[in-house]
Amino acid sequence: MDTAKVADVWLDFVARFSDCFTRPGTAHFGALLTGGLLAERRPLVTEIVTALNCQKQWRAAEWFLEEGKWPTRQVEERLCEMAAPAGRRWGRQVWAVDDMKALKNGKKIWGTCSFHEYTSRCCNRPETVWAHNWVVCGALERGNRSDFLPTMGRLYMRESQLPEGETFRKKPELAVEMARICARSSEGPHLMVFDGGYAIRSVVRPLTSPPEGQPRVEFLTRLRRDSRLYTEPPPRREGQMGRPRKWGYRLPAPRDAEDWPGEWQETEADMYGSRRSVRFKKVLGQWHPAGAEERVHAFAFDVEGYEDPWQVVTSDLRLTARQVLELYAARFAQEDAHRDLKQHIGLGTEQGRLKNVVLRSFQLRVAELTLLHLLRKKLNEGEGQWWPQPQWYPQKERGSVRDVKRVLRGAGQYFSQLDWRVLTSEKSPPGGQPRHRSCRKAA
Repeated sequence: MDTAKVADVWLDFVARFSDCFTRPGTAHFGALLTGGLLAERRPLVTEIVTALNCQKQWRAAEWFLEEGKWPTRQVEERLCEMAAPAGRRWGRQVWAVDDMKALKNGKKIWGTCSFHEYTSRCCNRPETVWAHNWVVCGALERGNRSDFLPTMGRLYMRESQLPEGETFRKKPELAVEMARICARSSEGPHLMVFDGGYAIRSVVRPLTSPPEGQPRVEFLTRLRRDSRLYTEPPPRREGQMGRPRKWGYRLPAPRDAEDWPGEWQETEADMYGSRRSVRFKKVLGQWHPAGAEERVHAFAFDVEGYEDPWQVVTSDLRLTARQVLELYAARFAQEDAHRDLKQHIGLGTEQGRLKNVVLRSFQLRVAELTLLHLLRKKLNEGEGQWWPQPQWYPQKERGSVRDVKRVLRGAGQYFSQLDWRVLTSEKSPPGGQPRHRSCRKAA
């Protein structure tokens, strides 16, 4: 593999952020972004400058992370633009939102709150822990294997534990805000996929009935087993008096989908890497959280290999049953992305306690994971298999995030030779010709 080309591709990604920062800021941002992946242990500033062989710039990098000019919103918009093509599917721009916790030990760390630990059933785990609770939004890619490219996040804090000077905002408000930012960054139509925890009125209605000037975002989510569904309102009879009816007749709850009108149909869907047979029922009507003016399709699925039925609802009436099921199953890629952020990217291992350091470190980790996914796409366009095929994993079909990170580390000799202050080549890499190309776009 040509590691020089890998370095060129990565530097092109870094150069895409040159419009967001000043010239020195682009150099510092690129160094923090690259060094965080080259660091052998945790993505601390000391580890980063050591991995890049620029220890003399340690204080400048630390100051930039704490006090430097950092346009967070512009970086988020640029990440959305870069990740949007991966989330384009069936003529729609597909996004996803979910929340995750990153354990942080200490009350003095800005933004930490106490939460119940779901693994507290183990005898050596505390029932209550301190953590950062992030609401994460990004592009959801649906292909042979699903991927989630995170683009932004918002920190949720309890009202009783809110830091001084901060405004309390609920998770639904944060999710709607990020959905609108994502929708403005690319062409529509847009579809937001989320779990049943966000299938409430304060999320669904702002997405489908946005204020003037904001794009409409369709939704796809899970139904509660006792959700209130209605048929469309019957047409008014000639000469009928009184106020027009807003809601139709009550339909059986999703747990009683056998009583829905119509017959069961059959199809096949690609889910979790295999093709499964599916029986489904579909009804057109109204869903209480979406409001009386909105029409939705409610689905009940009997999926091969699952005992419990799946109940899903969407406001995008053009989606077929197979597309609905595949998109909702692809949402599990968010859980893989959360695992990669914590285990392979280093989210939660930073030692920053200040507000700027907490927020900017999270944005760096999110940008690193998204750019690794984009780098993997570039590697897949080349000839030959670039990822290893271990003997204990003969069914491996594609490179993982860890494989991409290993390839990037293989090109680390080029990054360690750059003078990140001016973004030019400082000296030639060992055994190679002098490299005069770096982030010319940023310069």
